[in-house]
Amino acid sequence: MIYNGDHWHLVNPTSIPLEEESSLYPTGFIGTFGMRGIPKDWLLCDGKAYLRRDYRDLFETIGTVWGEGDGVTTF
Repeated sequence: MIYNGDHWHLVNPTSIPLEEESSLYPTGFIGTFGMRGIPKDWLLCDGKAYLRRDYRDLFETIGTVWGEGDGVTTF
């Protein structure tokens, strides 16, 4: 798997077609990256509060497992 600065590409040495790269990681997946920045559409897992309305899929997946935020609009 390689990252081109915009999105991930799966290097496939076979003739079997691969699924769309973005579907490889489920919402809420926590990954480790050995690069200066994080991939596009990923968030740092650093304890920062995020708006529930802006990251609805993520909030519906992880809820308040990693913190309640303000208890109303953030998590």
